[in-house]
Amino acid sequence: MNKKNSIKKYSTCIFAILFSWNFFIIFLYSVNVKEVNIAESLSSFAVFTGCALLSFLLGCVLYRHICAASVFSIILAMLFTNFSIILTLIQKIFPQVRYWHLLYMDVILAIMLGYLAKRYTAQFMLIIKIVCAVYAGLIIINLVTASPTIFRKITSIANKNSIVHSEVKSPGNQKDGTNIYYILCDEYGSFDQLMQEYGYENSEFKDYLMQNGFNISENSFNYSNGTHIILSNLMSLDYVANNDSTVVELENYCKNGVLHNILSENEYTSRGIGETEWLGFEGTIDSQGGAQTADGESFEIIALKNTFLFISAQKNNTAAAQKIIDTLTDLQTMTINPYSSEFVMIYIKAPHHPYYFKSDGSMNMPTDYFNQDGTNSESYLGEIEWLNSRLKEGINHIIKDDPESIIILCSDHGNRFGITHKSLSEKILNAIYYKGEAHEDIKDLSGINTIKYVLNHEMETDLEYTDDPK
Repeated sequence: MNKKNSIKKYSTCIFAILFSWNFFIIFLYSVNVKEVNIAESLSSFAVFTGCALLSFLLGCVLYRHICAASVFSIILAMLFTNFSIILTLIQKIFPQVRYWHLLYMDVILAIMLGYLAKRYTAQFMLIIKIVCAVYAGLIIINLVTASPTIFRKITSIANKNSIVHSEVKSPGNQKDGTNIYYILCDEYGSFDQLMQEYGYENSEFKDYLMQNGFNISENSFNYSNGTHIILSNLMSLDYVANNDSTVVELENYCKNGVLHNILSENEYTSRGIGETEWLGFEGTIDSQGGAQTADGESFEIIALKNTFLFISAQKNNTAAAQKIIDTLTDLQTMTINPYSSEFVMIYIKAPHHPYYFKSDGSMNMPTDYFNQDGTNSESYLGEIEWLNSRLKEGINHIIKDDPESIIILCSDHGNRFGITHKSLSEKILNAIYYKGEAHEDIKDLSGINTIKYVLNHEMETDLEYTDDPK
């Protein structure tokens, strides 16, 4: 009987520890289940499971008492998984408190409660049972809620193998024709949005584009403000994706879209600059586009930045900032093959938050990375000014070596964190260099219809314009 009770006691403690540490990851996965594959959350799950076991072992060394060790670990889980929120709240009252201050206080509090648990074992065992039951219930609720989408994703994976991507011609089989450069800047607001939302004219960049033969669209929309939805629709040349689409479905749309087939049928070669593999183009940087949450961040980053491990997230942010620099460098130095029937997809994850760069190219402080309440527009606009200077260099490089090309400079959506004109977030930057010629009929087309216009004129396709989604 005593042995049976001991096994039950030990099991309750272990499950309470694992549930308390991993509930946050399960909750985060459930909230973003459409955008994130379960495999993409496994590394974070492993990190938090490791934290659970290490804290429990440390508690066993400190107390040599399973109940006390369990309380120590559970308290650390509650404090550490909500670390950034707690730190922000405390800093509003005591601005001088820093990361290490709170870390020490959390550990000391956990140690003290562990000693109390060792002294009042019966009472704390009841608390552990309650904690275990509550977390188990919350985990079940989250998984049940997410299960329909999980099943849809499994079905999509099963059907994925039946979708055959048209083979892209190798560069060695190039034919004479017009090169098309598609430069996509993530979250770059239209000239109209920047003016209405922030009072920012962006006139210097607009004048530059007009002086260099770009046809500027003032009223182009993409009719969504989710990157993966928009890109799935653009690659499919139709509004096939929506907020209910899973990450597997979006991946299929991107990598097996109508655009790929049309390019192949017309003997166009394709390549990518930056992180473009998730769009079906071999890129110059390892792509993580498919591993993003609804907010456009990787699952690992969003998991870490809310916890005591957010220093690691900041280090990862530095790597992400370098990827943006590398992409722009690749744009400015890429090999140009004039008149070679080539489609080049350039994806630049800027000026998307986090806003790493000031207007002069120096790095922002992490506290200035975001604008999610609309009060930090200076960082967003500063990154636009920095990006403009780098884009000019890339565009000059293309026009100088390939003046008879087509350049589509666009965004997927505008800034989503404004104050007064939130509907403008679907209005996009859309400027088209068409061999240096004026094309009034290309202006103000949607993102999808802009691509169709180019395909119809250069490849003699007969694609009908797509009606705006209701």
